[in-house]
Amino acid sequence: MGDKTPDRLQAFRDEHAPKNVGLRGSVPSLVVGAVLGIVGALAVFNLMSANSVVPRSGLTTDRIRDLALLYERKDMPDAAIEAHEAYLDQATLSDTERGDVAYSIAKLAMDNTNYDYALKYLYQAELLAPDSPVRDDRSRQIVHCLEQLGRSYDLRRELKTRTDPASQETTQPGATVIAKFGNEVVTDRDLSLRLEEVPANVRDAFSTPEKQIELLKNIVAERKTINDEVN
Repeated sequence: MGDKTPDRLQAFRDEHAPKNVGLRGSVPSLVVGAVLGIVGALAVFNLMSANSVVPRSGLTTDRIRDLALLYERKDMPDAAIEAHEAYLDQATLSDTERGDVAYSIAKLAMDNTNYDYALKYLYQAELLAPDSPVRDDRSRQIVHCLEQLGRSYDLRRELKTRTDPASQETTQPGATVIAKFGNEVVTDRDLSLRLEEVPANVRDAFSTPEKQIELLKNIVAERKTINDEVN
């Protein structure tokens, strides 16, 4: 009987020994690996969100707009531009509303001396909101951007287009023609815009009709020169 005891013990051990130890050992490893993978992915996502001024989720379009305006007030043009662009991308807007946002981006880009970027949004605003109350300012800013970028040919062509009565872009309801040469005209609005460009400390000197006529002659002479160069 004593000789058989080791065999019974061995059989008992074999019967109750853990099965598939290798497989059981691999399951915790797989779980740990999956958890580590998820944690790593979340860390990357959080890092990306932290580097962006506009969170990837969790904000309504109205709150994104509020965020853009907040960045504007805090004098953070790059952040404000990014927020405005996110708003354009996500919000459902009319063409006029999109034009207004594009104009806001353009002004921020100009403040940041990024004239090429500003020009892109000025043209976009002009296309989407042609009758905006800021159309005259917008037109001057397009010219200013071209000047700053040194695009003299484009500048001359732009000025010619904007003063050509055959162009749709020069339609100015309520404007009065005060000078005409060739196929072109100068309106009272053109003169007012030029007066606004005069430094404030000398603007009063142009309050008399004589001085305004002199300024008008300068405008005509400049446009004739532009036409000669373009043609």
